[in-house]
Amino acid sequence: MKRRYFTLGAVLLASILLSGCALLFHGTKQKVAFTESDPSMVIDAKSNDVICQQTPCVGKVWRSYKDRDIILVGSNGQRRSVKLKTRFDAPFSAMLDVFVLPGLLIDLATASWMGYPKTMGPATPVAQTAPVEEAETGMYAAVIGFNNELHPLPIGPLDSRTQYKYKNFARGLSLNNSTMLYRAVDEAVDMLESYPKPANLSSVTVVTFTDGFDNASHWDEKVKGKYTKAEQYGKDVQARLQSVRIGGVPIDATVIGLPGNDLGEDLSLFKEGLDVLVSGRGKKYMTEKPQDVVARFEDIAKQLNKVNRTVMLKLRVPVLDEGMRIRIVFDEKGTGFNAANSKRYIDAYVVRTDMANDKITLGGIQCKGIKLNLGEAEGRWDAVAKQFAVDFGEVKGMDQSLRAMFSSCALYKRRSSSSTWQRESEFKPNPDENITEEHHSALVVLVLDCSHSLGADFPKIKEAAEQFINLLANPN
Repeated sequence: MKRRYFTLGAVLLASILLSGCALLFHGTKQKVAFTESDPSMVIDAKSNDVICQQTPCVGKVWRSYKDRDIILVGSNGQRRSVKLKTRFDAPFSAMLDVFVLPGLLIDLATASWMGYPKTMGPATPVAQTAPVEEAETGMYAAVIGFNNELHPLPIGPLDSRTQYKYKNFARGLSLNNSTMLYRAVDEAVDMLESYPKPANLSSVTVVTFTDGFDNASHWDEKVKGKYTKAEQYGKDVQARLQSVRIGGVPIDATVIGLPGNDLGEDLSLFKEGLDVLVSGRGKKYMTEKPQDVVARFEDIAKQLNKVNRTVMLKLRVPVLDEGMRIRIVFDEKGTGFNAANSKRYIDAYVVRTDMANDKITLGGIQCKGIKLNLGEAEGRWDAVAKQFAVDFGEVKGMDQSLRAMFSSCALYKRRSSSSTWQRESEFKPNPDENITEEHHSALVVLVLDCSHSLGADFPKIKEAAEQFINLLANPN
């Protein structure tokens, strides 16, 4: 009888121990590492939370997350589904973890990590992807989300292939307390200064969005003790924006302010706080509606695309007499069109024809809806086409792409004694032959407020960021 009770007690005790071990095994945090050679964003397939902003990264998760489905999004936007695997899965290691120091050994080694999924992060500062020597001129971008800490996506090439990494990052940003506004912009300048200058760099831009005051930057470890209030830090950030040159190119800093609900009567102070975040050709925008933020981001992206692209125009014109006036329109519509009413044209007259040197000179150039940087243009005789190839140089100031305008391009002419424009039927514009586009490099850092005060407006802000990225990645 005693042996039976002893056996029953032993079984009961063993069950309790095993249950406790199972509970510990389920709850203990385990180390996870993602070491993809292609920098990838790691996403939880079920919740769509961003686990890692960029690989390589390590962190820790609860054992219960083992075998969870995750998605690796490569720099080219391709998605690959895999299972989450944890370290210390060997039986001996697992027993060590549970029986000796349940979770404590790992927790001591990773004191800065807290819990899934926000525990995951770069194991060491991830090296920014520098453009290699043979890389094409292009757009390079970074994104920094901020609240009580910074959430950076380092600078890298942004184009149609890599845009998904940036969009997924923006989509994965989440709200939290506090506003480290000036610290985030300061970090943007640090990024720009440390990144290798791309070839043919023409513009450096910081675009910031916020809805409130900075209330935490001066507490950041980088500057703690240096400032007694955020405004002092803001003045130093302003000085950096105005003085720093990246490869000799000044920083154009633009800020968009959406007054938050918690500003109260401090709207004027909010506006003053935004002034320090403007430099160069940048501007300050104030808006009352989240949907207006989307429109502002679109306008800024389109303007950046114009700045970073040089469009050259060369047109073939037929033989013309001296003194004849011509008008090249880019808005011809229908058979009843009158060149005198054109809203988009290049107007000039034939100054002289030089038959000995096979050239023609156009002078008195005037434009509308389009801008040229010259008062005269020279045309060289094309013996094959039997026309003059006139070089108009760089074209600016268009509200749409010059290539799109060519479908409505036509040449009209009139003599000095006439006021009637006659259409020239031998004028045959071809955008592939007449337009040359030269692209320049650009560095852009998008700085986004992710503080709780945004509330229900936050999805619209993330939509604005995604559209901004999309336009920069697909400029045509």
